[in-house]
Amino acid sequence: MREKRPVKEMTKSYIQRLNAEKVLEDLYLLVMAVFVSYMFLGTTQVAVNWPDQFYNKMMTALLGLVLARICFSKQYSLQETITAVLVSAVLYYASKMNGYSELYYLMIMILGAKGISAKKLIKVYFSVTVTLLIYTIVSSLLGYTENLVYYQENRRARMALGTVYPTDLSAHVFYSTLCYVFIRDEKIRWFDVAGIVIVAILTFLTTDARMNFLCTLLFAAGLIIYLFYKRKTADEDGRVELPGWISYIFVLLPVLCAGVMITLTTFYTPDFAPFRLLNRILNNRLYYGKLGVDVYGFSRWGQYIEMMGNGGSTAKKSFYFFLDCSYVSGLLRWGGIAFAVILIMMLMLSAKARMEKKWVYLWIFVIISVQCIIEHHLIETAYNPFFWLFLAQWQEKGSRTSGLMQSIRRSSRQKWRLR
Repeated sequence: MREKRPVKEMTKSYIQRLNAEKVLEDLYLLVMAVFVSYMFLGTTQVAVNWPDQFYNKMMTALLGLVLARICFSKQYSLQETITAVLVSAVLYYASKMNGYSELYYLMIMILGAKGISAKKLIKVYFSVTVTLLIYTIVSSLLGYTENLVYYQENRRARMALGTVYPTDLSAHVFYSTLCYVFIRDEKIRWFDVAGIVIVAILTFLTTDARMNFLCTLLFAAGLIIYLFYKRKTADEDGRVELPGWISYIFVLLPVLCAGVMITLTTFYTPDFAPFRLLNRILNNRLYYGKLGVDVYGFSRWGQYIEMMGNGGSTAKKSFYFFLDCSYVSGLLRWGGIAFAVILIMMLMLSAKARMEKKWVYLWIFVIISVQCIIEHHLIETAYNPFFWLFLAQWQEKGSRTSGLMQSIRRSSRQKWRLR
């Protein structure tokens, strides 16, 4: 007869077999999916009766899981710890000073994503947002959710299809496209690009969101060029080398885009004909940005700025003021210090993509940098999840390298040997 093991011994054995980090990671991804759903639905007309105190309970669970993952994590190096502490301190303090909780959300998502596969994060985000976007569109077409239709002078009818504004619908499709390509990575093929273009055309015909459409076409064109270049130059293992000067420009593009838009906005004057033309091309973004600079000015920790856009209702607004450019909006609202930290993170993400020779990822970051010239979704949870990859695991299973700082340290050691 088989001898029974004591309950205490069985419990201890079970706990030893239990991978605490893996369990916490799965729980975090589950709560993250709920959080993303909550934020995404906030950009739509879908009516949801959330339970009492749902937001507070969700944020408590999310923060608790982040702290638990940090406590159990064996992956933080000293440099990563210092970086995480500095970024968290700046974003948290800035959010308290200016009242923008999106900075706080960004801090939590960056810390929570530590050590998690970058593709797994994006897959969860993509699955949740695309499912909800399809539901929102179908619900609006069936009449269960309000479909706002905007009629503007010299433009065709623009439908929001259940979202709060046509450009928001277009932005959701745009970032879903980026997520899809990120997941496909080097497996991207011609038919993927063709599908992207078809979806972009259908979205444009529905929303008449010209800027996002042009950005998507630019994105698709870059992918086509890369596929052609890869076919001609890839080695036997499929590896591709980009010319150094091109990759360096791509890495620096976030700073270049931010610098150009902030400079143009600051010195904008309607008396100068080229400025007037550029402002018209950018749909008054220079005008409203300059108005924001004159009224609120630049500061270290930012300030809360009341903005009134056209979204949420087709009724004509008596007053309109909106800062569409992410760079100008971020600098004025979040303050110079937090904005600088976010810009540095964009640089580091691009630099990591270059060092890892992840050219598809680098092109995604390039397009985000360009798109943020005209859109304000740079760090918004409902749209852009790519900042969360700052401390995530980029390498595929079986690779010895992990984390942003390890990649930077490896590159530094190589340069030191060359000397």
